[in-house]
Order: sequence, then structure tokens, then C-alpha cells
Amino acid sequence: MEDYFNNAWMFQKEFNYPFIGYSQQGNRDWTGSHTMYRFHIEDPIYFQKSLRATIEHGHANDRQDDYTSVAFWYQTEPHQGLFPLPPVNERLPNAFWKIQELEQNLPN
Repeated sequence: MEDYFNNAWMFQKEFNYPFIGYSQQGNRDWTGSHTMYRFHIEDPIYFQKSLRATIEHGHANDRQDDYTSVAFWYQTEPHQGLFPLPPVNERLPNAFWKIQELEQNLPN
């Protein structure tokens, strides 16, 4: 994942640039809350119909991390009509998810 966010050999400290950043550093063992962002303004990802993006969860995909993401797309006009969005209650996260903000990072 570090490579995707233009870093290697683990993030050493927080950094923030216009299109990429590591704005919140959690614990060195990757516990706690880490926040990274990347905007593909200068290096857009083109697709025609659909797009699938995956991130490996540790070596051999064996970590149990929680990731959240958001994606935006931009299109030129005119365009064909889009399918209507489902009602808000059908777009909310499942009820079994519990989101809470920690007052401090977990100890290493």
C-alpha cells in the first residue's frame, strides 16, 4: 500500500501535498488510525464501463484491517441518463458496523 501513496519502506512521518498525503499516523505496527489520501487529478484512471480496485491486506493477504474509501468520477456533457440512486437507507452501512473515534492511539 505504501507504493500506491508514493512511499516505500513504511511511512516515517505525516506529510500533506496537494494530491497525496499521509495526514494521520497511527502506531508503528499499523494499529490505530491511519489516514491517507490520493487524488488522481494529474494521473487519472480511465475506464469505460466499470472499475475494480483492490488493496492487499498485508503479506499474503492475511491481515484483518478495516479500510474505507470514496471515489468520485467526472464526466463530460452531454451524457446519457444515469440510473437513479437507491433510497438513503439502502445506501447506509450495515447495522453491524460500529464506528467510533478513539481518544488516543492504541499502545504499540
